[in-house]
Amino acid sequence: MRIVDSRQIAGSATDDPPPLLPMAPDARSSVSTTGSLQTPHTKSPSKEASRSDVVWLFDQEEGPSLFASSDQGATVTGFLISGENTSEQPLTDVEAVLMPDKNAGNFELALGLTNHSPDAPSRTIPPGAQFNLAYTFSNSLTGSSDAFVEKCGGVIFTFHYTHVGVHKAVIWYLSPSRLRTELRKAVPLASLD
Repeated sequence: MRIVDSRQIAGSATDDPPPLLPMAPDARSSVSTTGSLQTPHTKSPSKEASRSDVVWLFDQEEGPSLFASSDQGATVTGFLISGENTSEQPLTDVEAVLMPDKNAGNFELALGLTNHSPDAPSRTIPPGAQFNLAYTFSNSLTGSSDAFVEKCGGVIFTFHYTHVGVHKAVIWYLSPSRLRTELRKAVPLASLD
């Protein structure tokens, strides 16, 4: 191994320190983003598109809306955010909250599992499981869909969990225009009556 004096790099004859080289990402990092990075894995496209441990179904092409509607499909009744644990480990200590831009208070979302035993530990999403995060609107948020967006503005969606002992978070801002789009996707000519 040859040791080179930093002053000899690129013809430098100064006492300046050598340039910093980028470091490899630390696998223990708890930062999670919603951006897409290509990975060399050969998983399905929906799982490949996310570096986090969760794929958000409402954010997939032809995915469900992030709003719940009545049985008749004519009224929006609350939020219903669907996802899937794409990791091979359970997600524990799950907490999710929507924080509106305007004074509507925070909406704590309840965790529900799709096609899993009711004996599964609360606040835990098993590996490969699909799940829902739900909130039912109170009477103060009823009215037309435009009135809902006027009352709340956009919302910040936060999803906190633990994966293999590491605390993680996903944070998204859902703008008023995104909420209007999701309302139209949930119920054409949506009403919150």
